[in-house]
Amino acid sequence: MSICCATGAVLGLGFLALPAAQAAEPAFASNTAALSAVPPVSLTHLPGLSGPAAAAPATAAPVVPAAPQRPPAQLIPLSANPNAQGKQKKRFATFQPGECSFPGVKNPSSCDRAQRWAINQVKNPSQSWSYLCLSFVTHAYGRSSGAPTASAMWDGLSSKRKHPGDTNAPAGALMFWGPNHVALSLGNRALISTDVLGSGDAWVVSYATMQSVWNLDYLGWAEPDFS
Repeated sequence: MSICCATGAVLGLGFLALPAAQAAEPAFASNTAALSAVPPVSLTHLPGLSGPAAAAPATAAPVVPAAPQRPPAQLIPLSANPNAQGKQKKRFATFQPGECSFPGVKNPSSCDRAQRWAINQVKNPSQSWSYLCLSFVTHAYGRSSGAPTASAMWDGLSSKRKHPGDTNAPAGALMFWGPNHVALSLGNRALISTDVLGSGDAWVVSYATMQSVWNLDYLGWAEPDFS
């Protein structure tokens, strides 16, 4: 089957106080005559003080900022049976985008944001993505243009960015098939591909499902370098 994917016009893109050491007992003079001139003060009526000896003010410990929380996992359609029909074609499952980083690759959107954008398109598509696989992954990374076709992008990528034949694509990577298809990896051999289970939609499928439905020639994965 020949899957033609090119860029096209699309809509715009849519996260103790540590207890102070007990203060030493104040040095009170034992000479009661010397103290008689000082007006009596009730320590029990002063805020935070009690008894004849007051505790030193508590010193706050350095506050370590909490690690930023990733957005919660999302409920997205996950195809369990590519041969199912109608509403049975989609089964809902909870999915958390994988951690991802590609040093040296610069895009308007991070790979985490790219995955979330793509997942949102599965749930709430902004347009039809029929025959627009390259446009889909390009916009996932916040770009409006790139190579003219998926095959042209694969051919134009430097060898240091490509991993021919490797099906274990990391999250956020681009997965390429011949003659002309590209999809966005979610890690763990899961991916988001346009058209595979229905024209115009984006689908979360496994690598095995891609091969069983289309049986295309898998080229490999590449870092999302659109330069």
